This record gives sequence, C-alpha cells and structure tokens, in this order.
Amino acid sequence: MEFLFIYIICIVMTMGVKQYSSVLAAAVCVVLAMLCSCGGNESRLAADVPVWYAGGDAVREDGTIDAKALDQDKIDLIYLVSTEVIAARDEKGDTVYRSTLCDADRKYIDGEMAYAKRYYSKGDFNFLAPYYHQFTFESMLLPAEEYQKVYDDVRQEMTGIITYYLDSINGGRKFALVGFSQGAMLIVDVLKQLPGDRLGNMVGAYVLGFGLDSCDISHENIIPATGETGFGHTVSFNSVMSLDGVWDRVYNNAVTAINPVSWGTGPEPARLVFINDSLTVRLDTATHLLIVDVPDKTPYHEFMNSNPAYRLADVPADCLHRWDLMFYTQKIHDNIIKRAER
Repeated sequence: MEFLFIYIICIVMTMGVKQYSSVLAAAVCVVLAMLCSCGGNESRLAADVPVWYAGGDAVREDGTIDAKALDQDKIDLIYLVSTEVIAARDEKGDTVYRSTLCDADRKYIDGEMAYAKRYYSKGDFNFLAPYYHQFTFESMLLPAEEYQKVYDDVRQEMTGIITYYLDSINGGRKFALVGFSQGAMLIVDVLKQLPGDRLGNMVGAYVLGFGLDSCDISHENIIPATGETGFGHTVSFNSVMSLDGVWDRVYNNAVTAINPVSWGTGPEPARLVFINDSLTVRLDTATHLLIVDVPDKTPYHEFMNSNPAYRLADVPADCLHRWDLMFYTQKIHDNIIKRAER
C-alpha cells in the first residue's frame, strides 16, 4: 500500500493511459475508500518542529531535516502535497476535518510526494516535502464559514512550516515552491503572509491546478509569470478538456495564467506528448484556462467518474485537475532551472 499511488501512475505512464485507465480507476477507488476509515492512530508528528517526507533529501530518522547534509549547490524544491484524504476520524471515531496524519493518511500522501520527487526533482534539486494536517475532501461540504475556519488553521500551520524552513534550513540557497491543488492554494496564501524580504531567494512559485484571482495578483509578493524567465514570479494554470470542465473551487475566478508548454500567455496552441498521446494545449485568454485537446476523452472520463473523491466534490468529467500534476512535470523541472538564472 505505501507507494500504491506512485506504482499505479508509473504503470500508466509506461504503458499508456487508455490501456490502463480502468485499472487506475479501480485501484484509486480501493485506496481512497480505505482512507475514509482512518481513525484511532493519531499523528506522532512533533508539534513545534516540522516533519518531512522520509524519501526526501537529508531527512533524519525522526523526520527532521539535517540542513548541513543538503547539497549547498542545488536549488531547494519545496513540494506541498494536494488533498489526499477523503475523511478523517479522531481516536474516538468522531469526524474531524483535517488529516490526523495517521499511518493510512501518510501512506497515500507519501505516494504523491514520491511521484513529485521522481518527476519534478529528478535528483537535480534538494527535494523537501513537509507533512501538514491538510483539510479533507469531506470538509469541502461544510458551510462556507465553517470550512474557512478549517482552512485558516491549515494556512497558519503551513505559514509556520515555511517560516521554519527559511529560518532553520534554507541557509541562503535558492528555492522553489511547488504545490498542487490544496498545496497550490497554500502557496498563494503563504506568499501573502510572508514579508517580501523573506522571499529574496525564491526562484519561483508554481501554483499547479489553482487560479490567481484579482486579489491575489494585487499583492506585492505575487507577480504572475508572463514568460519562461522572471526570478521570483508565480506560475499558475488550470487544465480542462472543454469549458464544461471548470471546477469553480480551483478555478478561483482566475484573471491570469500561463501555458507551461510554450511559456506564453497568448492563445497559440502548443504540442505536448504525454505517455503515448499527442496533446494540444492552448490558453483561452477569456477564461485563463488551459484547453487540452486529447485524442480520446474516454480514459479521462473513466477515471473522473470512478474516483470517489472527485465524485464527492462534484468535479466535472471534462476537468483535468489531476493531470495538472502529471502533464507538465518536465516543463516545470526545466523552468525552475531556467528561472534561477535570473
């Protein structure tokens, strides 16, 4: 179970989307259903010092970072994981709306972290991924005011984690913030919370699968990327197969976006090969969405329609949210290096 997610994705990326779509969907259903029963195995993570993914670089047995063991010549890639827990229960079996980081939660979270290390870092960066008590899919069903309270607690925790990283781990190296979905949302808010002078070594912020609204881009720490270069700029995008695929929660009334295939902000299409599929990616400048033309929508629809988390959140079948994590890995990897050149 520990790396089931990454194992399944690796099969799909090796053998093809269409052939293994049913296998992928079925396995994800099993894993996510198991996560709903997590309870009674509370987090053993330290309350004051962040704990990091054990597969990352320079991680001690207790989950803390040995800063001196990091490669001083590499850029630090800080990866913030997405929502990987449908529902959570405390030791009494009562519903809570943030992950307890019990063993079952962490196994699935570890799967995404392992994927990010393999396909985004590729051994070229110091890869660091913090555990945090993320909000669950179930929390999205709460009334807006209650959900906001849950999210505010998560945001405060992540701001503390990044502050700790800057104070005790960074050591003056360049770093990139990369986050997907909930992790992307948190990057936007962390940028707003931190003083600008703390971000002087930030190569860029990569907000994958989440839009920047007018309030976001008005903040002095958030400069939307408009090309392949620009030290400290923020890259953001959302992918769909059609405008019927808009998921409002992550679309966030976006007023900007960039095509990570061409690194342009115009409507010109760009070709991308994903597994065995030749895709065309173009930016719709009216909605600031990436419209991805795929050879066959069927395997994508099968995944979306069989995924209990996306069904719970009422995500449209034409939404390519999960693929925002997977389509552009090489492009993001290369761009971190390019953007670091100032």
